[in-house]
Amino acid sequence: MIKFKSIYKGIIKFPVSSGLNILSLIIAFSGIITLILYVNYQNSFDTFNKNFKNIYQVRLDQTMMFMPAKTAGLIKKDVPGIENVSRLKFIEKQATTEALKNENRNYKVQNLYADNSIFSIFTLPFLNGNKTDALTRPNTIVLTKALSSKLFDTKNPVGKIVWLNEEKYTVTGVIQNIPQNSSFEADCITSFSTLTQDPNSAANRWNEWSYNIFCTVSPRANIHNLAQQINQIPALHKHFVEQAKMKVTLNPLSSLHFTKTTFNQFDNVSRTVLNILVLLTIILAAMGIINFVNLSVSQAGEKAKRYSIMRVLGAGRGIHTDFSYCTGFCFCSSFYYLSTHSKPV
Repeated sequence: MIKFKSIYKGIIKFPVSSGLNILSLIIAFSGIITLILYVNYQNSFDTFNKNFKNIYQVRLDQTMMFMPAKTAGLIKKDVPGIENVSRLKFIEKQATTEALKNENRNYKVQNLYADNSIFSIFTLPFLNGNKTDALTRPNTIVLTKALSSKLFDTKNPVGKIVWLNEEKYTVTGVIQNIPQNSSFEADCITSFSTLTQDPNSAANRWNEWSYNIFCTVSPRANIHNLAQQINQIPALHKHFVEQAKMKVTLNPLSSLHFTKTTFNQFDNVSRTVLNILVLLTIILAAMGIINFVNLSVSQAGEKAKRYSIMRVLGAGRGIHTDFSYCTGFCFCSSFYYLSTHSKPV
């Protein structure tokens, strides 16, 4: 049992060394905990998706993330290993309702155009509505819980009308708010078929490269072989390999947060920075331990003399337990716990 009275006396006896021990441990603990929590948070991006390991983004040579929307249909049709494909396009808009229009109120929102298959790719739980057909028709919209509360208070908005700029949409569902550790943010999701109604629209042209394409693949699929099959599709080979001199690649969702490309619209961070922070964590822990040991050893002779006298006077064996041992044990055990529970970069 820790002798708290002995610890208290040790602090009173050696106030300078005890104070420095406390200060160094507080600084070390604060720095280590902050760095580990930050690194863990960055490594947790997109892991909330149940299909996390099987989700890929279709790209060109790992550098160009934007592609023609028509690519998605050909990939889904001609490549057996591709299970679900969704086209994505982000556009900021002003959202309002008939009631809010009368009050001259609207909200700036991040709108995401997507195919209904997005709900089979990403984990976006429904609170109201049915995910099987929520975005199958043009001019339909699924709201996040936060936006639904702003527009309709606590009422179930399914079947009601929402205006995005001057476009009219019917609400078909409400989903949970997209987690903060998601690479993309959206306040609402509208049907991609809204963009493809007009045969001459940008979404139906090969020369419009402004869309993201995500897919899920079979767990046993060979990604390299899938990429080769995609590049062998005649229309894609013509527009990408022959004309653009680029090849289609499949970029795993697990690396999306750590990949920076031109005009990147997804949250990202450098793996190098995270590795440096991990190194700093180790250095900080080592400095804290070394400082603790040095301060403890510097008082070893005087403490040994004090303990010997106390033992002669009848003190028990546990008298050697003092503040240094207590704080040292707490520091080492806490660092071990944080290290074993942190996700490697």
